[in-house]
Amino acid sequence: MKEVMAYGPDTLLVNFEQQIAPTVHAQVMALEGFLQDHFHQEIDWLIPAYASLSVRLKDRQKIPLIKEVIVSWTF
Repeated sequence: MKEVMAYGPDTLLVNFEQQIAPTVHAQVMALEGFLQDHFHQEIDWLIPAYASLSVRLKDRQKIPLIKEVIVSWTF
């Protein structure tokens, strides 16, 4: 389960299940890799944490598109 929310004017915060489990961190890292592979031109930077991922976009107009991609992404 993941939740995607605004984290500033051009950044999204993706929160995964808040528990210490290797599977949760694996999901964070898999989403980071997916976004790097498929949306590197739209993304300024990615910051993974244990159970979350910050995604800063180069163009805030792309937030709805990237948010929808993240919401529909499955591990």
